[in-house]
Amino acid sequence: MQTRVILLLMGMSVLIQPLKADVRILVVDSTNSFSAAEQAFSPRDIATNLACVLTGDAAIAGPVSVLCLSFNSNKVVDTLYGQGTVTPTAENFHIYSLAQYFCWPDDRSNALARLRDGWDYVVLMDDPYIVSALPGYHAQGAYDTGEEARKGGSQPLLLMQWPSASSANTVAGFGEIAYRVGDGAGMPVIPAGFAWDNLSPALKDISGSHPTPRGAYMSAACIYAHI
Repeated sequence: MQTRVILLLMGMSVLIQPLKADVRILVVDSTNSFSAAEQAFSPRDIATNLACVLTGDAAIAGPVSVLCLSFNSNKVVDTLYGQGTVTPTAENFHIYSLAQYFCWPDDRSNALARLRDGWDYVVLMDDPYIVSALPGYHAQGAYDTGEEARKGGSQPLLLMQWPSASSANTVAGFGEIAYRVGDGAGMPVIPAGFAWDNLSPALKDISGSHPTPRGAYMSAACIYAHI
């Protein structure tokens, strides 16, 4: 019941004009964070909730497809460091960010082709640690992946995330970064972080996941309200 209230609150500005006959959306984010200082912002529940919301919209006559692309690859590479080192060190490299996803050399052509696969919308999120600690790196990754999505005729959307309950960062800080990045990339921003921050405490939930189940539903509702 409470999740329906959340959707009702967020749905005040929903579709006045009917959507197209079918809707295809890709939700992109990492399931791991580079640093324990920030918990990863999982895209899976957001994609699941968005699919349910869109499927229930009578204005959509055709099929609804919402897929989650969570980049979580790693590769061990023998690495030589300076200072006369002659013995390589086996380093385990991971993908944590949009920038890394865009540049990761293994199977890169297929990885970029997924962004160009004719989606109506590609929703972009990033590792919250990268967003807060390396905003320029985040901006470059959002720009590059967004431009790749545009090559396939998609509209990229940047979802404003928010820090986990244990984080020292603020929602306002995440919001400033999101809108600066969105302005620079010419990309609409979905203000999910501000919506969650302004939600009544009575409607919020506590969970070990980030976002929480209701936070994921709120994010899906914000995406739905925008499109």
